[in-house]
Amino acid sequence: PGNYTITLIASNGSCFDTIVKPIVIDTGIIANFSAIQDCSLGLNITNNSLYTDSLRIFWGDGTYVTNATFHLYNSIGSYNITFIAYGRNCSDTLTSTILIDTLPKSTILYQLSNCHDTIVLNSQYTSNSYLWDFGDGQSSTQSSINHAYAQPGNYTIQLINSNNNCKDSITQSIYVSSTPNADFNFSLSCQGEFETTIDTFPGWTYNWNLGDGTTSNAANILHNYTNDSTYLVTLVANNGYCSDSISKAITFKKYTNYSLEWVLDTCAGKLFLSFNPQLSDSIYIDFGDGNVTTNLPSFHQYLYPNINQVQAIIHPGTNCADTINNSIDLLNSEFNFQQYIPNSFSPNNDGLNDFFVIPNNTCIDFEIEVYSRWGALIFYSKKPGDKWDGKFNNIDLPSGVYVLKLKTKYKDTYSTINIVR
Repeated sequence: PGNYTITLIASNGSCFDTIVKPIVIDTGIIANFSAIQDCSLGLNITNNSLYTDSLRIFWGDGTYVTNATFHLYNSIGSYNITFIAYGRNCSDTLTSTILIDTLPKSTILYQLSNCHDTIVLNSQYTSNSYLWDFGDGQSSTQSSINHAYAQPGNYTIQLINSNNNCKDSITQSIYVSSTPNADFNFSLSCQGEFETTIDTFPGWTYNWNLGDGTTSNAANILHNYTNDSTYLVTLVANNGYCSDSISKAITFKKYTNYSLEWVLDTCAGKLFLSFNPQLSDSIYIDFGDGNVTTNLPSFHQYLYPNINQVQAIIHPGTNCADTINNSIDLLNSEFNFQQYIPNSFSPNNDGLNDFFVIPNNTCIDFEIEVYSRWGALIFYSKKPGDKWDGKFNNIDLPSGVYVLKLKTKYKDTYSTINIVR
């Protein structure tokens, strides 16, 4: 293309004639267009051709138009459009296939679960694409979806259906509940006061069975038990759509002020324990030397002299467990056996020193043996506080020295006894 000068020379053989004319050579015409569907079977054409003076469009449905750019089709479908652009004594043709759609319809079909904590969503109409907004920051492009919400509350769901350039949207408001999960914490005092704590939610209902014939629909419970027993407490939580339940065994023991009583055989190192009032329930006893027991009645054999811290726990693991602590001194007791033993007595019935007896004897596991100088056993006893009247076979023994043997768990002690008449 450009500007050119044309020269023409004519001759008849003997004469010549010349003419000169300038001309302009332009580019050829180029057909081009774009189409936008109006989503109601209509099509708008935009002419993007260069150097056009007129147009002719064949719409692909048997009709055509000159210099018009809108056409209304009778039905959806694919149409081959022929676009002819005219200009500068030239023409150019462009053919393109156009898909004619209708406006999609968006309708949400939904089904909440029995507990109203999840939802199943479907698009009622088929489209080329789908976009779900669940109202909780989550989305999906599936035609149907099962969605679970993390928190209960009100949500607005939006669905956008698309057919190429044609879109339609709709919203749906729903309420989602949380899944019932029955559980409770509780406290139980020694006086039988039972109190519960649970997490509550709006619209929920709560039903309690306290195991003693008492029921309640309060959210939290304050109840008094009066009898020693184990009660099965059941909570049923309902969110208005479905329910969940839980049961817990509650053991109540009335508080009793027990005292620990014991008898200590300091010679043998044996400890005999009892309780006042009498205890027949569970017990845990730590004797302070690494040994424990859960049995009643209870006695324990110490092996070494020491000061032992005895701990007794009554009803261990219950709401009214009671702990009693006592110190048992075997280090400074007759466990080391320094028992005073008299060395003479005068059995003459004058009311003074008529019997041989070991005073203040706290030894329980022991034996006393008295022998004559010839080795004959003339007195034997295993009873603390037992008295000897100086007789053998009911006959008075003569004055003199006799041998005493005191046997305890840990050692034998020998001494002499002098009978004075």
